[in-house]
Amino acid sequence: MKFHLKNITKMKKLKLTQMTEGIYQFSQVPTKEFDRSQFKLHQFYFQIPSYGMKNEESLEQIIDLHRKLAELKIQRARNMESEVMRQLINMCSFLRIDDEQIPEEVETLEEKYEGNERLTLKLSSMLMNYAKEIINSEVTKKEAKLKRYKDRVTQAIRLLSELNNLYDIKNVEKIFKSKIQDDHQEMQFFALNGLQHYYGSKYAENLTKEEEQLLEQIIETTDDEYTASTCCQILINDGKISEISAMSIMDDWKDKNRR
Repeated sequence: MKFHLKNITKMKKLKLTQMTEGIYQFSQVPTKEFDRSQFKLHQFYFQIPSYGMKNEESLEQIIDLHRKLAELKIQRARNMESEVMRQLINMCSFLRIDDEQIPEEVETLEEKYEGNERLTLKLSSMLMNYAKEIINSEVTKKEAKLKRYKDRVTQAIRLLSELNNLYDIKNVEKIFKSKIQDDHQEMQFFALNGLQHYYGSKYAENLTKEEEQLLEQIIETTDDEYTASTCCQILINDGKISEISAMSIMDDWKDKNRR
């Protein structure tokens, strides 16, 4: 279907398929036309969570849009890709707000659901699987060093961390641990943030001595206060240090890094 930018003003009346096709084409229009229509484009972005929450087919269309934008080698597509994922991350909390059947016990989020299972679980599972797909994607060594790829994986880690705040996700700690030494500061932070929640849950296994030493090394070498304090919180949650010890560690960190 040929999609003209003037139709973006009528997006609320269009089917999701028409809109995702239109947004994809929007990524490739001349710069002047793109600049004039950015406000209309953002109107679509804000609708992503509500469209994605309708059913599995709608969410899959939005995920597929993100995949296609990720394949385009242009700066504009990079920004659009990032914004689509940001809205998918926001969708996690909206799903829980709309779910009237949340049990008291934390649920395990499975990779696949059949039959009449709650839509919230099915959609959350799709988001989890897509985050894992991005994180586990095979790329060349050169591509793995590119900022765009690092940013994409960082957002996937953040998506997984958001879901991990709501569900028990099997082996999620292994994914987070694999990224806490990355030189991309945001990726490291969100991986640590995910571990902080994991080690605060009753399902967590204890940190190994090597993992404890790694967190101490990150505290020693990072120049980011949030990263250092998150490492301390993980150690607190796992019972390795007390809150008083953590305060002392952070005081030493501040003395070293705020000179």
